[in-house]
Amino acid sequence: MLKIHQIKCPIGKTAGPQEIAAKLRCSPSDILSHEIYRQSLDARGDELVWSYTVFAEVRNEQKYLRLKDVEEGHRYNYVCPKAPLHAQRPVVVGFGPSGMFAGLILAESGMRPIILERGKMVEQRAQDVTAFFQGGELDPESNVQYGEGGAGTFSDGKLTSRSKDPRVQKVLAEFVEAGADPAIMYRHMPHLGTDQLQSIVRRIREKIISLGGQVFFNTRMTSLSIRDGKLKGVCTQMGIFETDTVILCLGHSAYETWSTLYDQGFAIFQKDFAAGVRVEHPQEMIDRNQYGAYAGHPDLGAASYRLTHRSSNGRGVYSFCMCPGGMVIP
Repeated sequence: MLKIHQIKCPIGKTAGPQEIAAKLRCSPSDILSHEIYRQSLDARGDELVWSYTVFAEVRNEQKYLRLKDVEEGHRYNYVCPKAPLHAQRPVVVGFGPSGMFAGLILAESGMRPIILERGKMVEQRAQDVTAFFQGGELDPESNVQYGEGGAGTFSDGKLTSRSKDPRVQKVLAEFVEAGADPAIMYRHMPHLGTDQLQSIVRRIREKIISLGGQVFFNTRMTSLSIRDGKLKGVCTQMGIFETDTVILCLGHSAYETWSTLYDQGFAIFQKDFAAGVRVEHPQEMIDRNQYGAYAGHPDLGAASYRLTHRSSNGRGVYSFCMCPGGMVIP
């Protein structure tokens, strides 16, 4: 297996056997199989081109390893840890992105997690959010911030991560299994899309339940039960869930829960945070600036940008959390 970088293709074209063979200077018939690993846009020249990295099985692979942009390819396969014998069922508090995947991995490991979410399941939550946007009252426990899927459920579903951790592929593969576009596996700046995100969240929940997990909605953690310095359970308004293992997957808006943990003597440390402003541009303007004559091309979608600057006093300023082509939620 070879991993081949910097395969350049015109916009509208994909790296296939012909393009891979041209890069390796071999016959297309020597390309036995191929899979796109990464796709990014190269806009440094006058002509925009796609730059691909691919895995490929090729006849006589060893002779190509001396070429520039070619190396041995190794696909990453995530292996779930196995549940320890006689372990108590772990409790996951919060069912946003971290809670979903903590619950999923625990379920795949055979540990039958118990997941507690203060808000509603995504189907009911979507109705509450729609009603609020149309002028209805705010439900303090079911809104854009709280509920199944977390605060990002009503976003454009950005999946951009600067982490080089190979386990990112496991996360993307789970999204694809739950109904996401398979192209998120290789796009440079993938998005799930607001229209797909709610059904994806629901399917991940259903998978966890099918593996023996349980999800309790409208169930808010009120405190942790501690005796003799050891965790005994998670207290909620519905009662105590006995456990010796808890994973707190809290959003930053869970103010009451953070206060409770502080009052119980847990060490909580300050962390710097960034403050900024929201800037809105016409999407057509960004497309023209980034894509030039290619603006509006159906293969490109909505353009984005990222700016950084370090001022004379040493403070860094940067753009953050761009939502290209999306709707700004108040």
